Amino acid sequence: MRFILFLDSSPRVMVGLNAALTYSRVMAHSMSRSGRLPIHTLGRYWVRVTSGVPTMRNDLRRNLRLFILSHTRVSAIEILTKLFMLTSSNATIQLKSTHLDSDLIQLRNSALTLGAKRALTIDTKRIFTDERVRLKCRYPPCRQYGRNLMCPPFTPSASEFKRYLSRYRKALLVEIEGRVPDDIKQILSNKKKRYADLIEDEDFMSRYRKWHVKVWGSLHQIVSDIEREAFRRNYYFSLGLGAEHCMLCQTCNIEGLCKQPLKARPSMEALGIDVHKTLSNVGLTLKWDPIDAIHLYGLVLIG
Repeated sequence: MRFILFLDSSPRVMVGLNAALTYSRVMAHSMSRSGRLPIHTLGRYWVRVTSGVPTMRNDLRRNLRLFILSHTRVSAIEILTKLFMLTSSNATIQLKSTHLDSDLIQLRNSALTLGAKRALTIDTKRIFTDERVRLKCRYPPCRQYGRNLMCPPFTPSASEFKRYLSRYRKALLVEIEGRVPDDIKQILSNKKKRYADLIEDEDFMSRYRKWHVKVWGSLHQIVSDIEREAFRRNYYFSLGLGAEHCMLCQTCNIEGLCKQPLKARPSMEALGIDVHKTLSNVGLTLKWDPIDAIHLYGLVLIG
């Protein structure tokens, strides 16, 4: 007889106990048949319990679930201890870590395959939040402030997001590069042209937006695809964050619901992340006012 207990690294646990299960089917079984319970663990584990007593299957399943339900928070070690107590003395229990690191490597490789210039797996402790980031959205006034559902004041505050961030351990930082077209580069190279002058130049802004939206769209697609792939791998709390403001629609419907809820995502800065400091924490440098190329950064929280 075999029993398999699957523990997720996220703040919730999926438990699957079945005599006929194999390790390769744990995720599918957990998603379709198991309960989701609050838990804190150090990793993702599966536990196989082998016993020569067929009649203990239902009792073990019931007692183990009652034990977990009776605790608001329970560690992997506590569950393992309870398993030893519930099983007979001749039972054997195997504990094996699942491939979180392997999953992160595969997600990173997927990002590079999709067109990312760089993709880094980082510890979420290196992600720096600061209330002043959102202050800069207001002063000097950003044109998207209050006009985009994926921007402040519609997004969570930096302090609120910091609480959410504390529930994640790993993230994938994605960088893309967009080479500046020659006609736009020529104008940007003119040191006599200030930013305030350029944004008032309708002809320039029309050409710039057409190119810039494509670059932004490339990053947005990569982030979306990685978030989706992470979800399929059972990291169901994964969340993708883009750059700048959402450009999916020409005009955002701020008076109603988002027109593209499955695609729209806020940027890192919209949630109070100091992108400059975060990049510095992982050994990267954010270049201001680039002429030859622009570099945009996205983030996928894995959980």
